[in-house]
Amino acid sequence: MKRYLAIVTALVVAAGSLLAAATTHPDVCAITAAMASSTGLLNFAKEFPDRFFDVGICEQHAVTFAAGLAMAGMRPVVCIYSTFLARAFDQTIMDVALHKLPVVFVIDRAGVTGPDGSSHHGVFDLSYLRMIPNLKVAAPADATELCALLETALAHDGPIAIRYPKGPVPATPDLPVEPLPIGRWEEVRKGGDAVIFAVGRMVEVAGEAAERLEMQGLSCAVVNARWIKPVDPRIVDWARSHPHVLTVEDNVGSGGFGGGIGVSAPIGGGQITTGYAVNSRVTDAESGRLMWTAKATSPPSADVHAQMAELAKAVFEAADKARLF
Repeated sequence: MKRYLAIVTALVVAAGSLLAAATTHPDVCAITAAMASSTGLLNFAKEFPDRFFDVGICEQHAVTFAAGLAMAGMRPVVCIYSTFLARAFDQTIMDVALHKLPVVFVIDRAGVTGPDGSSHHGVFDLSYLRMIPNLKVAAPADATELCALLETALAHDGPIAIRYPKGPVPATPDLPVEPLPIGRWEEVRKGGDAVIFAVGRMVEVAGEAAERLEMQGLSCAVVNARWIKPVDPRIVDWARSHPHVLTVEDNVGSGGFGGGIGVSAPIGGGQITTGYAVNSRVTDAESGRLMWTAKATSPPSADVHAQMAELAKAVFEAADKARLF
């Protein structure tokens, strides 16, 4: 007889957290666009059939429907893949964000999805969500943060998007968990030579890179930038106290987290100097492999360029070890 190990995934954690929240929040309802199984909502549908809505393959209607439910006093949670939410970009702006409605977007398949194929890589959401007015955007670093951010979103009187990647997690956190303050980042590692601002699952990658760099004599701080929007105002202090700044995200470089940092964190009269953003873009439609790119926000000197190259190399190697390619 074959035996299989049960694998706990981020999807299972998100679905379990939402189910638990619905138990204590009678106004919470779940919406899917013909993906009840793929978004982990089958148990929710069984437990709360009157608060579960499958609108079919129509993401645009799912978001507008959520807006209507929010106006009627419900707390709708739209469970959707990152790549499919792009279809409802207009409705997210016009029907939800402009009205500041308390709709929660729980976005699965953020970042690279591996064998799901290039059409399913959620590497654009940070770029198109960050520009939407009144919408707050978060990316949990682990399963516990995912549950905590859902609690935060359900208590917030406005729209919030939470994006998380496909893949296993070490364990299912004990519920309930305490909500996390909006816009507050966390310094998970201290260092004096450089600071790495990392988003979502890239926090673990950044920590691994910092350990490698420590063995080379380069001390790197790592900050869990769990809120892509709003940006923690302490970023200016972190940037000023470190000669080098690096941002790491599983999103395309254009308009993403790194781009927002350059706008949100001016130092003196200019930008963060010698800051590289390590971003991704899909290059192989078959395997979903990524090419990670680094770019400076201002022209670095030769010495600085060499040091930043070491930073980028360490992140590349850590990402490769984590099988994000």
